[in-house]
Amino acid sequence: MCSWKRASLTVTTQFNTYIQDAIHVALAIVSSDPRVGANLTDEKTYCLDPSVMEEKKSAFEAIQEWVSSCKPGIQPWTLSTLERILPLTATDLSEEVQREATTCLSSIIGSLSEQISNEQRPQLQHLGNLVLSGLLKTLDTESEVENQVELVKSIRDIIKKASPTLPSDHVVGILEKTKSILDNSLIQTVKRHREEEEAARFSGPSNEDDEEIDLEELNLDTWEEVLILKMLGIIGSIFATQSPEVTISYYNTRLPQLMQWSSSVDKQNLGACEHLPKLYALGFGVEGMKHLPAEPIVQYMQQFLPTLLEICKDEEIEIKKLGVIGLGACARKAGPSFKQVVKETIKICLAILTEDMDEDDDDDDVVADNNSIRDMACGAIASIFMNHSDSVENVPDILPTWLSWLPIKQDEEQNDICYAVLCQLIANPKMGPANLTQAARILSEIDDADVISPPVREQLRQSEEKLKQLGYNVER
Repeated sequence: MCSWKRASLTVTTQFNTYIQDAIHVALAIVSSDPRVGANLTDEKTYCLDPSVMEEKKSAFEAIQEWVSSCKPGIQPWTLSTLERILPLTATDLSEEVQREATTCLSSIIGSLSEQISNEQRPQLQHLGNLVLSGLLKTLDTESEVENQVELVKSIRDIIKKASPTLPSDHVVGILEKTKSILDNSLIQTVKRHREEEEAARFSGPSNEDDEEIDLEELNLDTWEEVLILKMLGIIGSIFATQSPEVTISYYNTRLPQLMQWSSSVDKQNLGACEHLPKLYALGFGVEGMKHLPAEPIVQYMQQFLPTLLEICKDEEIEIKKLGVIGLGACARKAGPSFKQVVKETIKICLAILTEDMDEDDDDDDVVADNNSIRDMACGAIASIFMNHSDSVENVPDILPTWLSWLPIKQDEEQNDICYAVLCQLIANPKMGPANLTQAARILSEIDDADVISPPVREQLRQSEEKLKQLGYNVER
């Protein structure tokens, strides 16, 4: 298996020719029985062959690698591979191997083409539903935060890619299980950080050369934040794909409860975790604003606007991002009530785009955070241009800053709104040579692999032709 994997990494294109044989070998290995002993039905009389277990793990890792690096060759075999691996996640043999099986499943579903045929869609939805149930069960018992994050990402990918049409009671069940895991994670996180603070407070230096322990440096491990945001991503995916009748009812019930809880919780007892309840409650609110129909939840948008404006100035980057993305959603859906905050929203977004952030090129997380919040600021401004252009003052002063950041670097959800507005501006005769030069640069830098809807992709093609006719150089 290791040799197959190395071969696929070394000669990716050529390996597509052999992918069918490789998949059959890998599936045979992952399906092999590692039990040895006199009576294989009695747990007390058999043991697991460690070499077979290691081979099974390597086979799962190899399939994951082929899914990501050999897409053309493996695409015809994805659903059948998925079907073969699915039962293995319920085989109680080795926690490590089962985790690899689960990760492998999510990798396959995450790689599925959006262009999957209508004939295959029912099968994918059925498999997605089965995988979803298994992953949620595994997530409920998983204690390692890092593994929880990976499982949550898998669940979100399945909902987004497979779009299983779930019964209403299953939708509510998943939402409630997600909330339960979030609640438990918050309780455990607070408990752990209290213990760490107490240990640091009373341990003291071991000798004169040791430095004093700074309690301020006991900041929250970002894994907890990531878990909350990924779990909220599951909720958002359900809001986006399932029946509005069910999801709006759930939103209307849970949001007031969460907001009341987050404002009443005793912050003094939370220590380094004091921002997590706010992150949880606001994140839930914003996911609804992004994905649910506007009319039933417009009342919450109007109530949220002052809070969203306020948290855009928060020191916690994740809470600040929620403010910006929430303002963008309200700009698209809140209607006339948003006009009163157009000026302040644009001011906040321009400040983010021009802010001198901590640009540590060696820290990928810092770079990703800085890029994503600027992408969100661009998306919020684009949403205002699209829906409230009559309330925007000094457009010529705003455009250079907005254009200077594009194309989108991190948050692909902002692609469509930003590029649709860009195309509208290119068609405007008042755009001006300097801004059109920037537009030509942006179109040249947009990657063909970027996630952009077909209608907006066509608008970009037409805008590129227009710029070329005007004499601007667009290099693809």
